[in-house]
Amino acid sequence: MFCVIYQWKVKPAQENEFRDTWRIITEAIFQQHGSLGSRLHRSDDGTWLAYAQWPDREHWETHTETLGIELARSRQSECLSEEPRVLHKLTMTDDFLKYV
Repeated sequence: MFCVIYQWKVKPAQENEFRDTWRIITEAIFQQHGSLGSRLHRSDDGTWLAYAQWPDREHWETHTETLGIELARSRQSECLSEEPRVLHKLTMTDDFLKYV
């Protein structure tokens, strides 16, 4: 499994709009490109982080344009105070995450 960690700086009072657009974009990527989904987190300092899971690096590197998310991407961009960043590209070596 391959994971990518993203970071966003969201403008104050834009958090709900950001979360809505993140869901739309993530669902479309999941449906169209074979991702394994993503989880979104808000840190104590207000930074937003997500990690997206993929079957392997190749799926992530070769996924093409996602259809039908242009409006969501535009709306999300309006919520941000700076460009999003890819913080890490991680290849899983061991998995002890418990699912409930």
